[in-house]
Amino acid sequence: MRSALFTLALTLLTVASAAFLAPTRASACSCMQQSPADAAASADAIFEGRVVTVEAPPEGDQSTPVRVTVHVTQQWKGVSTEDVELTTAPNSAMCGYNFELDQVYLIYAYAEDGGLGVSLCSRTQPADQADEDRTHLGPGTTPVDPNAEDPGTPGSDEGSSDGTTEDDGSEGGTVSAGASAQAGCASCAASGTEGLPALLVPGLLFGLALRRR
Repeated sequence: MRSALFTLALTLLTVASAAFLAPTRASACSCMQQSPADAAASADAIFEGRVVTVEAPPEGDQSTPVRVTVHVTQQWKGVSTEDVELTTAPNSAMCGYNFELDQVYLIYAYAEDGGLGVSLCSRTQPADQADEDRTHLGPGTTPVDPNAEDPGTPGSDEGSSDGTTEDDGSEGGTVSAGASAQAGCASCAASGTEGLPALLVPGLLFGLALRRR
């Protein structure tokens, strides 16, 4: 009898120990379905774009998020630059979204640690499956990168503000309006004195003739 009780107790202890020490399975991500209106109201940023980089953490690292760079083609909320960096959990069990390189997505993002994060529970989805969301969101806008180079206006070397250009006066060059005026005055002065020698010669000859008499 004692032997049977001892065997039963040992069996129960073994089963309890195995259940306690066995590794627990990671719980799956559980999400509540959102309507486009609810998702748009709760998101900090909504935009569409193509994934240009995906930087995943080393295998087995569950604490480092995946970093994703998206080139934005249009936005509805919270985005003012052409390229946006996102973070998401490293696997779907932790509600991380699986972004694929070079694919286009409609993204609902939330503010996280000074940046933007994306969850599997958001309405983030491939752009070709987002017709219902686009109907609710309406037309988006194209962001402009404030750090992009401004094409600017033509420089001063291409022309002055009054439409005239300057040149060094070499043959075939364009002369400014001021230079033309100066050239005109000089030519006027030259034409005024050019006929003086022709008038002086007859006068001198007439004077010499009078003296001989």
